[in-house]
Amino acid sequence: MTAQLREHLHPATPKLTPHPVVRYGELVPGDRHILLVLEAQGGSAELRTLGVALELSEGELQNRLSALSTLGMVRVLAGRCTLEQELRSRVQRDLNATVGARIVLKSEDTVRCPPGNAGERVLRQLCRELFAPHVVRPRVPLRQVLDVQAMNPLLDEEDRAFLANGSVHFDLIVEHVETEQPLLALELDGPQHGRSPQLERDVRKDRILRVSGLPLLRLWTCEAQPPGEGLLRALLHWRLRDAFRDATFRDACHPALQQVFRDWSGEPEGMKCQPEQAEPCVGANGGPG
Repeated sequence: MTAQLREHLHPATPKLTPHPVVRYGELVPGDRHILLVLEAQGGSAELRTLGVALELSEGELQNRLSALSTLGMVRVLAGRCTLEQELRSRVQRDLNATVGARIVLKSEDTVRCPPGNAGERVLRQLCRELFAPHVVRPRVPLRQVLDVQAMNPLLDEEDRAFLANGSVHFDLIVEHVETEQPLLALELDGPQHGRSPQLERDVRKDRILRVSGLPLLRLWTCEAQPPGEGLLRALLHWRLRDAFRDATFRDACHPALQQVFRDWSGEPEGMKCQPEQAEPCVGANGGPG
């Protein structure tokens, strides 16, 4: 039997090409990323825009898109790439999922930096150096630091509402590196803290902290603009020396915090600081601790 006759009697079974939706599940994360970004752009994007979004060179992008085009997933025409319509609903479901969103967008594009002014950021860095190895956290709500249930019986109604308010925060909290126990709260106060309504809020916060037993250190600056690193460093060191000369403040501090101060000041263990005249600090004054 000739080959032509055999082919006529027993025709070859045609090879089935998997549907793009089926092949989509087999894609490596990098190729799936391209399709997710395309769908995030409405299903179509210029090659230049796509390359910038994916941070791929022109040649690498062309190679990746050529492979996806061969699989029947995208069309590239006139400098533009378009996701095949039959695949869009599947990619859209993936895009709407948490994992898909994380694949599409870089964290620096979607995750906010800690709020706060420049002075608070500089102070945070100085405190990380000074209180190492302990942890310094910015803008922590009071209710995350203090035990609300234990504190409420000791406070009046207005103080309880103040403590429960999630927008009321400490500028900085120093936490023990091992136990995560709060060791010290710090506040950087500008001129607005000397007048209403901020003044009344500060008085209430100070009162709550006295009840809790957590030491609070306020750094006062009379400058409207955030102080620079040099001024803040001098102010922080001056206020700490002044605070640790106060026996009440010193005794309220956790032993780990006292050790940090001894290491920083060079004071031998067991030695008591004697009160002395506070040093002036240019552009700032030491408010009550």
